[in-house]
Amino acid sequence: MALEAAKEGQGYVIIKSLNDPKYKGMEKMELRVKSVNGNDSVVHYVRDPNTEHLMDFKFKKHSTDGLNNIERVSDPRKGTY
Repeated sequence: MALEAAKEGQGYVIIKSLNDPKYKGMEKMELRVKSVNGNDSVVHYVRDPNTEHLMDFKFKKHSTDGLNNIERVSDPRKGTY
């Protein structure tokens, strides 16, 4: 569920402009979700702000319990999703 939500573009920007040659000028995104049991999953991915293309999805933390019932965790810096 977390990966599907990230692939829909849910999440927030954690790095505005990457310096990696492969992803130069693109944004690093993060999506945090919490399972019904309170465990977190975190997905990082890259977004091209010009085309909205999403790529390079990676789990940084992965919960496998209660994945059918998740809630998004707000951006702690902005209070948004």
